[in-house]
Amino acid sequence: MALALASALALALALALALALALALALALALALALALALALALALALALVSGTALVSALVSALVSALVSALVSALVSALVSALVSALVSALVSALVSALVSALVSALVSVSVLVLALALVSALVSALVSGTVLVGILADGSYRNHHCHVHDHDHENLRHDHYRCRFRFRCRCRCRCRCRCRCRFHRNCRRYYRCCLPFAESFASTA
Repeated sequence: MALALASALALALALALALALALALALALALALALALALALALALALALVSGTALVSALVSALVSALVSALVSALVSALVSALVSALVSALVSALVSALVSALVSALVSVSVLVLALALVSALVSALVSGTVLVGILADGSYRNHHCHVHDHDHENLRHDHYRCRFRFRCRCRCRCRCRCRCRFHRNCRRYYRCCLPFAESFASTA
């Protein structure tokens, strides 16, 4: 934001210097024209004095003076108006650019902050959920409410296992073909982590 404002102010300063140079050139031109008209007036006065006609001299003098005054006034007014308009336009453009840059930066900062807060909230929620899950799994009373023993025959082998009713998926690496979710097989001694404490207690009592 500061860099954009500084560049805009530098551009406005350069434009102001260019307009000031143009104004100086116009003033020099106006002075040259005024000098030329003054010379013409002096020549007219000299001719009037030579001819002895005072009325012609007065008319020529008034006409030349009016023309010089009108020309200088018009040039100065036009240059001042152009300079003021250019300066105001440059300053307004610089201010608008700086404000837009500041607003965009603020919006980006707020968006990043909101995303960071959402990420932190999600991480905290995940940690809390994991802690609660570990507490539930470590509790021996979980077996009485969510797991029960099933016995069935599969390929002439008796599999005693636990079936877990908790809402998450486990990946059993046991090579047996029993399709129950949470199970403990006597033949391969593998079991799901969700039923780990109950499988151990079952193996110790079996």
